[in-house]
Amino acid sequence: MKVTLLLFFILTGLNSFGQYVPEVDSLLKVQIPCEDPDEGRKQFVYFCVHLKKKYGMDKVREQALRVLTDVKISTENKVVFSSLLSHTLIDVDLKKDSLIGLYASVLENNYREAYKKCAAIIFLREAANLYAVSTKNYAKAKSIFEFAEAELKKNQCDVDFIPFYLNISNVLYESLGNTIKAAEYNLKALRVIDSLKKEKKEVPAYFEIDVSSEIAGLNYSKGNWQTAITYWKKNLSLINKEGKWKNYLTGAYNNIGIAYGNLKKYDSALYYLNKCVEHAKTTNDNVWIGIATGNIGDLLVEQGNYKGAIPLLEEDVRTGYTYYMYSTVPVSLNKLGLCYYNLHNYVKAKYYYDSAFHVFNRWPDPTASNSYTYNLLALLNRNYATLQFAMGKYKEAFFHQRTAEVFDDSLTQILKKQEISSLLAYHDFEQQDTENKLLKAEISAQKLRESRAGIIAFMGSVMIIFILALYRLRLSKLRAEAIAFAAEKKAEAERTMRMEEEMKALEKINFLIREQAEEQLLLKERELSSITMHIQQKNEVMSHLKTQLGTMAQKETSLQGEVKSIYKSIRKDLNLNADWNKFKLHFENVHPDFFTKLSTEHPELSLSDLRICAYLRMNMDNNSISQILNTSPDSLRVRKHRLRKRINVNSDKEFYSYLQSL
Repeated sequence: MKVTLLLFFILTGLNSFGQYVPEVDSLLKVQIPCEDPDEGRKQFVYFCVHLKKKYGMDKVREQALRVLTDVKISTENKVVFSSLLSHTLIDVDLKKDSLIGLYASVLENNYREAYKKCAAIIFLREAANLYAVSTKNYAKAKSIFEFAEAELKKNQCDVDFIPFYLNISNVLYESLGNTIKAAEYNLKALRVIDSLKKEKKEVPAYFEIDVSSEIAGLNYSKGNWQTAITYWKKNLSLINKEGKWKNYLTGAYNNIGIAYGNLKKYDSALYYLNKCVEHAKTTNDNVWIGIATGNIGDLLVEQGNYKGAIPLLEEDVRTGYTYYMYSTVPVSLNKLGLCYYNLHNYVKAKYYYDSAFHVFNRWPDPTASNSYTYNLLALLNRNYATLQFAMGKYKEAFFHQRTAEVFDDSLTQILKKQEISSLLAYHDFEQQDTENKLLKAEISAQKLRESRAGIIAFMGSVMIIFILALYRLRLSKLRAEAIAFAAEKKAEAERTMRMEEEMKALEKINFLIREQAEEQLLLKERELSSITMHIQQKNEVMSHLKTQLGTMAQKETSLQGEVKSIYKSIRKDLNLNADWNKFKLHFENVHPDFFTKLSTEHPELSLSDLRICAYLRMNMDNNSISQILNTSPDSLRVRKHRLRKRINVNSDKEFYSYLQSL
């Protein structure tokens, strides 16, 4: 605690030495007001990026703290610089928690010293944001948010409730994955707007735009397309009415078009997407032109207009390459492959599918990205398998279909992990929040007890003179005891309820973990089956080639030298241990103790015997096993018979049962 206070006093004295850098000094002398707070924050972010490039993050951090602790700087300018603190902590790892506490103290101190409390509430919002964003201490952030809300009510800050509720929704509940609570605070902001309008009070239009955008976004994420469209259209009306904030129009047109597409209302979808392209052209926004053009191409694909979609999707690909938007390029390449497949131009379709795979190969590790990547890779492999099947390449089709299934399974695993992480995060938040409430209840009860004791001591000294006062004191004591007892009972009830909720949450988490383990085992079994089938198919092809070469050598004596050389290479490839090692690796993932137990109980078994046992453990038939081992079925039956004798079992049925038990 002493160290923290010492750091604070050092920082508050920063203005006693050194100077502001010229850019900061100029901004402090001439503050340019911005009607739209979002636009103002965007301009300030650009300003911060410039400072970081020129002076480094440490200097930016020092300048921000200097401004916030300088008594000569106005509250308005300190409000502008308050948002800079969170940006300066992005690359700070050492003693981050202590820095957060120090920065939050500086912000809270600025709020206490501010004369205009409504305008200064931003200091408390930024302090809460520091805890939520930088250290994920959501319970502490909520505590500051609750204090700020009480201050807003106390000081009757009507309009300031709107951005405050949106901030709680974004920073706290959306981060924790609780979209229900997030929507609740968005609707609170909307009710504030409606209430102020009924009272004939002025509400800045950009607040209405922010609220409508947030509500539309939440509804869109939940699949409520029509509701999302309603709120985005409300924004269009506000922007056109005010004649300002035209930069919002491009995104709004695009979002409405996509939502109509999800509703299969293609005419409306195309209308708004074309509006998006037109508006982007007026502002020379080539990125949005490419995105909206690609979305129009997607709609045409859904309608079966493949020829019309092709030039639009190609334009989207060119834009993606130009502006390094590699996450969107493979999507359009995949759609182009689908278009040409449906037009029966398989060569072109294969070209675009291969191009999509090439884009993925340029990434360091595409499968480690996110669920979006897994979903796209699964779709791309599935479409490629369909194309290969149509071209008569059945083995390639089978391979890509299996790959698509593996990516589908992996996507399921990712979503399970995300759900578990979200549950754990919210569980921790609720637990901390409950502990804070219990602590407050305890403090309140303690204060009541101390107050009661003081009253009793004071009144006891004058009880002889004031009999009536003693009677009133007795009533006060009973009331205090009743309040304290009620507070303790309430705290105990909350503790019991919290324990029940924790048990339910833990049960759900354990169920998800068990389900995830079962799915992982199923995935490993699929991979093992796929690898075994691949080895079998390869050996089948190689054996067939070996037979053909033998026949050729007998007929064409002039080619015997070259044929024999190829024949030996094929035999060598059939005898390689690489396939066995790859199979063994995946087999041990599914049956980890099989070879250990078998070798321990029967040390006389050879490597060839162990291979046969593994294939039998997978319930493979004699023809499949003989194909993999490059031997005849009759020879395999003899080897199985000898193997039974070594293991001391009488029949094939007992042999299979024994292997299944390992």
